[in-house]
Amino acid sequence: MSLNSETRANFAASGALPVLVSSLLSSGNSHEREAAAGALWALASDRENGVAIADVGGLYALVDLVQRGNVNERQVAAGALWALSGSTEHQAVIAALGGIRALVSLASDRKENALGVLWNLAYNHLGRQDELAACGAIDSLVDLSRTGTFKQKELATGVLGFISRFLSAQDKEDIAANGGVETLLIRVDSDS
Repeated sequence: MSLNSETRANFAASGALPVLVSSLLSSGNSHEREAAAGALWALASDRENGVAIADVGGLYALVDLVQRGNVNERQVAAGALWALSGSTEHQAVIAALGGIRALVSLASDRKENALGVLWNLAYNHLGRQDELAACGAIDSLVDLSRTGTFKQKELATGVLGFISRFLSAQDKEDIAANGGVETLLIRVDSDS
């Protein structure tokens, strides 16, 4: 759904947001849930819509879909969360709802949208690094930084870079033991 900013604002003002969020939580139809998540993703690119989506429970519904949906639903919901996770308030809610573990799992399945949310959650957020490490993010990120698509490599190495600034010595040793240092050096060299 490609909408200009005025159309997105009008669409959200029409009262559609609560209906879309409700569809994520109550629809028995996978296609409806995926379409609702896709509509929220398109609308979330507008900052005011992002606030409105959060206000009607959209973050909860999207994290829930990432946790329990099928692969397509999870990927589209992660896209909406990526668009919404630019806000530090939204990042805190996503983390508090248990979104990190579900997003790490989805990123491990090579889904870029999940990596995008993890990028936003990891950027300058001391305290989330331990949670990311505990969820198995380091191994997945090192693997993706070596074997993923160009975009997956870019996002995975970025997240590794953000979280490595605050990791414990043990977690840094784990990155090195899994070939993460060499991978990061190769990525830096190839980008030069």
